[in-house]
Amino acid sequence: MKTTLLCFVLLVMAVVAAADEAAVASASADDKPVVVAPKPPNTKPQPGDQPKKPMPHQPYQPKPQPEPDHPTKPTPHPKPTPEQPTKPKPMPQPYPKPKPEPQPGGPKPKPKPPAYSTGTPDDGN
Repeated sequence: MKTTLLCFVLLVMAVVAAADEAAVASASADDKPVVVAPKPPNTKPQPGDQPKKPMPHQPYQPKPQPEPDHPTKPTPHPKPTPEQPTKPKPMPQPYPKPKPEPQPGGPKPKPKPPAYSTGTPDDGN
């Protein structure tokens, strides 16, 4: 809707500008420029004119709002209690931690965990 109105206004302005240019071009083609004398403003009241009545001043009166059937509850905002202090947020890391570069020998084998005792002595069988 706004774009349609904007396009319409631009079109009207373009038509007015084109008409103005055409008037200037036709006036420059004539040898005698047309001079229009400005009219003086008409400040004297004419006999047939009705005098304008000033609008009476009415103070602003707000419209009465309808009262709700049930009272509205205020929205509770969660607030930290003194017993539960808020945890400080960890500082964000400005740069990611560099990953360790791979060794030329390849990945290291993981050491085997020690054998656990079952609680019975080994007979050696």
